[in-house]
Formats: sequence, C-alpha cells, structure tokens
Amino acid sequence: LMEAKAASAEARAVLEEAGRRRDEARKLGPRKGIPETEIRAAEAELKIAEAKLQRLYSAECYKEELVARHDVYAPFTGVVARRLAEEGEWVDTGTPIMELVGTENMRLDLRVPQEHYPYIDANTLVSVRLDAMPSHLIDGQVSAKVPLSDSSSRTFLLRVQLNDGELGLTPGMSAQALLRIPGERRVLTVPRDAILKDAYGSSRVWSLNDVDGAPVASQHTVEIGRSFDGRTELRSGLEPGARVVIRGNETLREGQAVRVVKSH
Repeated sequence: LMEAKAASAEARAVLEEAGRRRDEARKLGPRKGIPETEIRAAEAELKIAEAKLQRLYSAECYKEELVARHDVYAPFTGVVARRLAEEGEWVDTGTPIMELVGTENMRLDLRVPQEHYPYIDANTLVSVRLDAMPSHLIDGQVSAKVPLSDSSSRTFLLRVQLNDGELGLTPGMSAQALLRIPGERRVLTVPRDAILKDAYGSSRVWSLNDVDGAPVASQHTVEIGRSFDGRTELRSGLEPGARVVIRGNETLREGQAVRVVKSH
C-alpha cells in the first residue's frame, strides 16, 4: 500500500509539471516562435500524465480496500485467549487467527438426561454453584433447550443464562446446577448406586429378602426414569419398601446370602 501511495504521489508531481509546461508553451509560443507541434506535444504529455495518475490512483484505492478487508473486528466484547497466527503470516480465507472469549452475558452449558426434556422450559428454576466459590449460589434462567440428543450419553444440551452480580465469573469455570422440576405424582426412587446396567442397556437392582432370618439377594430388572440429587426414579420392577444393595452389588448372585454393613 505504501508503494502504491508513493507511485500516485510521483504521478501527481509529473502531472503538475506537464501542466506547467503546457501552459508555458501556450503563453510563450506566439512570441518566442515555439512551433505548434511542440505545444501539441506538451498537451499530449499532460493527457498521458493525467491517465497515468488515474491508473495509479485506482491501484492505490484497490490496495486500500484490500487492506481494509483484512482488518478483523471483534464481534463482541472479550479478551484474546489464544493467538493462532503471527504478525505478517499469510492466511487463507476462513483460517482462524485468534480465539476470542466473551466476558459479558455469561452462560452455563449443561448436559441433561433426555428423560427430563419434556419437563424443562423457560420457567424452570435453576440454581448454580461454582466449584471455585461453593458457598455462593447463582440464579440462572433457561435460555435455550437444544432439541438434539446425544445418542452415546442419552443427554441433551441446556443453556442457562447466569446473573453473576458481583461474583466475577470468568469463562471456563466449572459449576454444578440444580434444576427444580415440578413433579406431577409420587414416585419410587432408589440411590443411583443401586442401579446396574448390562451390555444390552437393561437396568438391574438387587434387593434383600429375609429367608430363615438371613438376608438373601434377589435380582430385579427395572425401568428407570428421571434422576435427581443422587437418586433415580423406578417406574417398574420393584415394590416400595424394598431394601436395595448400593455397595458390592456388582458380584452378587441370585439367592446369595449376604451380610449387611451400614455405611458411616
């Protein structure tokens, strides 16, 4: 661009000189005996200089536009977290040159079990506890519920807008969220550790039955529902009031006598 500007300036000076010579030839021609041919040659040089200046100025404008198109403007307020290209490096269209992280309007992305999808909307109450500040609770609001489930984890993406107040949230912080989903009926729940899954996706629970005064293990195939606060809903397969095994259940056999150990 600087070279183009210099070429334009040079052409502009040549044009001014050609104009001066043309005017001088017209003024002195009749008195000094300057031939008409020289006067016309001076006029032609002036036109050539004008055309050259116009060509070089167009090239200058083109390069200015080209440089302007390489200016990168941040689409939002933030900080540069990582630089992906060096100064003077040639990059193609679409090549990332930096990683920009927003510091305003912070949100939390959650992976939520798919069985909760019908029960969550914009009015769902959300409380967020930052791992860096476990003593503080932040109120959140559901801003987006992405209707696409991850087939491997059977979860969907939930985005929660955070009202950080003066806590000073920063991108990348980890957090735990509590969703207050209203229940429409009473349900049977067991501790999450009581549920075992096999290679075919079935869920099993071991319960204890008293046989001759001794606890004996019995296996149940169950249908699970929603999970919350360390517990999971059982929709079928187990009767209320049953005692379930939450430790050591991976190696149990049907009818095996067990010894109950209370956790501290």
